[in-house]
Amino acid sequence: MKKITFDTSGGSGHQPFWNPWGPWGCLWRFLVFLAMLFLLFGVLSLFKKCNSNKFKDFDDTEIPDSIYPPKDDPRRHVEPIDTVPRNPFEKDFDDPGPNLPDPEDNYIPPVEPGDTITDPDTGRKYAGDRLNVILDSKADDSTFKQWAAEFKEHYPGDEYEIVYYNPLTKTLQIQVPKEERDAIKKALPEKITDISFKVFDESFYTRAAAKPNDPAFEVPQLCWYFAPIQAYEAWEITTGSSDVRVAVIDSYFDVDHVELGGAKISSPYNVPRKNTDLRPPAGTSEEDGMFFHGSMVASMAVAKQNNSAGASGIAPDCTLIPISIGDYMGNLAMLDAILYAIYQEADVINLSIGQMWGEGASELPLEDQIRFAEEELLVEQDVWDYVFGMADERNVTIVWAAGNDNLYTAMDATKRNYSTIKVSALDPDLHKAFFSDFGNFKEHNVEMSTISAPGMFMFGAMPWNTYVSKEGFQVSHGTSYAAPVVTGAVALMKSLDKSLSNKEIIQILQETGKPIEGPEGTTIGNMIQIRDALMRIKGGMAKSDEVMDDHSKLKGLWQSTELLKQYTDGKFNGNQCRLYFQIDSETSGSIIYYTATSTKKEYTAPVSLKWESSKVTITQNGNATCPSDPLKFSPCSFATSADSKGLLLVNLVGNDLEFNLRQVKEIEKE
Repeated sequence: MKKITFDTSGGSGHQPFWNPWGPWGCLWRFLVFLAMLFLLFGVLSLFKKCNSNKFKDFDDTEIPDSIYPPKDDPRRHVEPIDTVPRNPFEKDFDDPGPNLPDPEDNYIPPVEPGDTITDPDTGRKYAGDRLNVILDSKADDSTFKQWAAEFKEHYPGDEYEIVYYNPLTKTLQIQVPKEERDAIKKALPEKITDISFKVFDESFYTRAAAKPNDPAFEVPQLCWYFAPIQAYEAWEITTGSSDVRVAVIDSYFDVDHVELGGAKISSPYNVPRKNTDLRPPAGTSEEDGMFFHGSMVASMAVAKQNNSAGASGIAPDCTLIPISIGDYMGNLAMLDAILYAIYQEADVINLSIGQMWGEGASELPLEDQIRFAEEELLVEQDVWDYVFGMADERNVTIVWAAGNDNLYTAMDATKRNYSTIKVSALDPDLHKAFFSDFGNFKEHNVEMSTISAPGMFMFGAMPWNTYVSKEGFQVSHGTSYAAPVVTGAVALMKSLDKSLSNKEIIQILQETGKPIEGPEGTTIGNMIQIRDALMRIKGGMAKSDEVMDDHSKLKGLWQSTELLKQYTDGKFNGNQCRLYFQIDSETSGSIIYYTATSTKKEYTAPVSLKWESSKVTITQNGNATCPSDPLKFSPCSFATSADSKGLLLVNLVGNDLEFNLRQVKEIEKE
């Protein structure tokens, strides 16, 4: 039906467009429409931005050519190797006998692909025909040979063979029939009962670097991560001490790199080859991650500073012990590397390495991941706890990369011990990196992510004397690179006080760290704040002027910042003790030797104090003894002075041993 309208004069016609609102009503409605249209465009723009690269400033910038030496620069040439001589200090038996491999054949043999077993639920890979054995640290050479003889007595067939042994680290690897492996693993401790040992799987590991990403940076962004962790302020306190030894266990290293070479290197070791050559095999490509990974990790921890090249490690003046385990990263190679580092008196060990997982692991619900960590791989966990206990006793700090699978980090049996430091990674927004493993859940009463540090768009040394490259190296992301940041920080802490226990170090890092924002921030440890950690240590130290002006300020319990080595017949016996002074008055007190790596007992003696104008002499009166042990610590004297930073420096008279004093509440007992 056609609609008929009437105008005010009564005639028929069309309704004007502004009716029924009128011209002004139409105008304001049109303006509202325009505002809504602009708002829609704004929302679409935000939506587009949310779907763009979050860190575009990092990705789109070019690294200037001046960062890299020319390709014809002789410093860039590090020739891979075909063969290398045996290490002259390597220990093999002159006559290993019929039960152990001959020295020329005594290497960790690779596992053939067909002998690898993959767990169907988690994707964990381990050798189906191998088992590893670690003997008690007190075992001697005769014990070693006795174990080998008893093994062959119980398993005489040629299919049961000791394929590798290392008297230095007291480890062996045996090869057994695949179908008997589990039964032999269970039966060995029941058959060999007169020797203390542990038997465990040969699990496989991979580097903890995430998959490659575009590494392009603007120059100011090459070192973006130093400021948030207070590195610049920390260097005003210390850049490290050459007495602090940082072991980096990784694939291969370019130890001729301008950032790493020279006097900085000490005690290099290649575990598979049992020599000191850390280069990759012949034919290794410049783009091969197994070569560049070790060099970059080491440089981020201890690269030189003020040498007109690259950037700087967190602890640039500390010493590096590079330890190669090549591209075959099994349990035994890692154990041998860690034990070697411990026996070479490393203070900190960096392990940017993690368990290999399949896709099935990432599909497990969180509750199942936590259950797996509580119930599975307990034998391996027991072995690792044993080794970590050895490190803890000797005051060696172990720093792990948490992993890059966005999993609960304690699924990896190597990362369950609370005396080690597990490092999660942060992105440039200082939030949890998308790939980083995690581990803190108050509701489950677990805290497996000790601390966090930047781990994306990281800058470091590369092989052939170059750096993170725009020519194919896309390696700047991963907890692999967060871990050496923390390793360097621990090295700085130990440069102030080598006597710090792992428990104290972890407590200081966590208490001075900065909480991570966002809901995922609660699942990882606080972000490391290096200056605050160093100030916490330095703040408790005795100041020379204060003590000399007011003698009462020396009252209390003081711990030396150096561990004292114990000697038998003039030779270091591997044991260390912590030295304490309990000062009760201006003239008297006691000295306490706590043997942390042997009997774990206290040996005490009275001391007297004699004050002069610029020093105080502390004299031990008589032997320091323990009622339950015949061991005695002979009388000695200590004289004080002021060091270059104004701290009270204590010198053992007649000896070159020097240390500062840090006030503590109680004796640190492991």
